[in-house]
Amino acid sequence: MEIYREGPGDEPEEDLEDVSEERREGAEEIPPAFVFRSIMMIQMAALVIAILWGVIRKIHWWESLILDSSIFWGVLLGLGLALTNQGAWQAARKLKVANIEWILSDVFHPLFRNLRIGEIVAVSALSGLCEESLFRGVLQHEWGIVISSLIFGLLHTGDRRLIAAGLWTILSSLILGYSYIMSGNLLVPVCAHAVNNLCGIIYIRYLYVRNNSAG
Repeated sequence: MEIYREGPGDEPEEDLEDVSEERREGAEEIPPAFVFRSIMMIQMAALVIAILWGVIRKIHWWESLILDSSIFWGVLLGLGLALTNQGAWQAARKLKVANIEWILSDVFHPLFRNLRIGEIVAVSALSGLCEESLFRGVLQHEWGIVISSLIFGLLHTGDRRLIAAGLWTILSSLILGYSYIMSGNLLVPVCAHAVNNLCGIIYIRYLYVRNNSAG
């Protein structure tokens, strides 16, 4: 009884609690290889759908992938979208609206925090090509810019807490759609989408936790 009151027996219990907490955190961590393969498979599925749809409906969207100087404007548009997104994220975090902290910490960060730079580049490039081929190359051609953008936003909203992010995605989709209409080059929204994703994932992967720890 005297030994128990003096407290040496309490220390192992605290250590066990710390260990169990670490194990819980480790169990919740998503393997980066699984994340990378899953994203790549989803994007490839979107590309296959776009190709098959284009062949069946005779929508030769691939002919609009034009390698010319207009893709420079796509890169600039992507940087502009990325900066706008970053400003909106920071404003929402300060105002504590739109569940932005939950979106960044519980949705995006667990997905991307362990990806290597090469995987980030691959995911960004493929998402730009595959998603724009389907939504701009096919669905915008079939149903117009508004409906295709609404579908794009809805598919990026899987939880009611993501409604604000979904609305923002619809707006971004409209901008990408208009860039395709104005340029006539599908590579313009492809490049914009890829650059925007690249900047966003790099921020979440390398800067988001650092900013939190600094605060």
